[in-house]
Amino acid sequence: MFRGLIRALASHGPEERCKIQLRYKEKYGKDLKAVMKSECGKTDFGRALQLLAVNPAEADCEIIVRACKGLGTDELLLYPVLVG
Repeated sequence: MFRGLIRALASHGPEERCKIQLRYKEKYGKDLKAVMKSECGKTDFGRALQLLAVNPAEADCEIIVRACKGLGTDELLLYPVLVG
């Protein structure tokens, strides 16, 4: 299952992935990210795949929120987004 998602999403650039997300919603009436969340689970790899299904700005925001959640911050998640 993951292999197909990787082939379908990772081989495209950010603009194309945004179009895939919009087309999926038009065609199936469901949010691609929500479907991926239910199919891939909450593992780090599953979350990474879910980030491929959204535009880069939204992905960066989700990473920042996750990095700042709880006590302290996770600098390993923050640095690539902030320094980029």
